[in-house]
Amino acid sequence: MLFSKSLLIIIMSSLLFLSCEMYKGPPRPYSGLLAYAGETYKLWLPPDFEENLERSITYPLVIALHGRTSLTDHYFQPCIVNDEQQRNEYPCVYVAPNNSDKGFGENAQWIRKLIHRIIEDREYRIDTNRIYIIGFSMGAHGATYMAQDLYSDYAYLTAGIVPVGGGVYEYMRSPEVLNNTAMWTNYGLEGDYSQESDYTAAKKYNSSASETVVNDFVSYTGWDNEEYTYFRETRTLTRIDGVEIFKISTYDGMGHSSSPVFKDPKVLNWLFDQTLLNR
Repeated sequence: MLFSKSLLIIIMSSLLFLSCEMYKGPPRPYSGLLAYAGETYKLWLPPDFEENLERSITYPLVIALHGRTSLTDHYFQPCIVNDEQQRNEYPCVYVAPNNSDKGFGENAQWIRKLIHRIIEDREYRIDTNRIYIIGFSMGAHGATYMAQDLYSDYAYLTAGIVPVGGGVYEYMRSPEVLNNTAMWTNYGLEGDYSQESDYTAAKKYNSSASETVVNDFVSYTGWDNEEYTYFRETRTLTRIDGVEIFKISTYDGMGHSSSPVFKDPKVLNWLFDQTLLNR
């Protein structure tokens, strides 16, 4: 009897050890609020993810970085796949890390490790030719940092980034990153600092690119159910290979906000069209 009890204790201890080892990394593919390395993040899977488990379909990865805030739920926004229509139009694996108490950029090592684990986990079926980063304010700065650091740490190249109300083009230092990462930066003329230096730097690096200017209006419905419309000017640098390597949009009358950008089909279509296969 004593031997049986001892054996049972050993077996139970072994199972407990294995279960702890099993959950050291991110859980198996699952949508919801999750934890990794003592931090939290939210993950969405595409609507057809389960039904395509047995097929060789891969999905783009979208990394969404929020602005500086002390609100615990603010990092769920901006979210470009938060309604059924967008989830069906833009199927992707979407990761929104909570980093409210510290800056992104070089301090967000746990996020880069999380992204690495997700990409390496074949069950998520990530298309590494279509890694995207979007970010607002502090997260916009983090987007340009992360595009560089994902390459420096793990040799992952980001196909497209959309920073809003921040971001610094020159954070992307490596030629490999600059040559492969298309960037569409956005800022409001009322409340955001000018990012003309980004345009100047991108134009200098892509000296042979052609320049075009397009004006349009962007409308969206706010949280107060009121409709807002802004005049937008977009300048584009297009390389001789046809890649729109850098775009910059200014919004007349808009302050420090991301709402019209991440609700605009033109921006989303551009982002999801980005791929390393044409670089």
